[in-house]
Amino acid sequence: MIKKLTPLLISTITTALLFHGCSSSLVAYSNLKRENEIVKIKRVGVLPFVNESGKRGAGEIVANIFISVIFKSGIFAVEEKGNIERFLLNEKVKNVNVMDVEQIKRLGERLNIDAIFVGVVEEFSGSDKEDRSTTPIVGIRVRLIDIKTGKVVWMVRHKRRGEDYVTIFNFGRIRSISALTKKVVSEMINTIK
Repeated sequence: MIKKLTPLLISTITTALLFHGCSSSLVAYSNLKRENEIVKIKRVGVLPFVNESGKRGAGEIVANIFISVIFKSGIFAVEEKGNIERFLLNEKVKNVNVMDVEQIKRLGERLNIDAIFVGVVEEFSGSDKEDRSTTPIVGIRVRLIDIKTGKVVWMVRHKRRGEDYVTIFNFGRIRSISALTKKVVSEMINTIK
């Protein structure tokens, strides 16, 4: 009896350990492919991310990684960050969360973009020193707003810990906040494809 249970027990434990890292808090909504029509978004801009995490510089770090990942994905052409910042400065926009539809439309017209990403960093803790005692945590929410209509066509909220990627024998753990951020952003972008 014990000999029969041993392979089953080992198989069950192995499966549980492998899928332990597969849990996620990824929540996505997309209206990019409406009935018989694909929303025509070719060129996008990325507004500076709002930092609600309390960690200094988190908004800028995450926004830069987001721009890099979306650019490398090839899904959209991405407007230069400096042009977006110049527009915000000229329009005297201090908080991107309070931009009205008219400002968003002007942004689109001036920079010839079809949609704009608006992001918020909810959680950002850990470091890049690969400290074994610290587990990084990243929580981000992002919306993609159609410039012409002002409507949200895609949004996602995602939160991960470095230990979420552990498979068997503690392999896969991410200890660097930058590496975790890149992984989280990549998973978010994959919901667009």
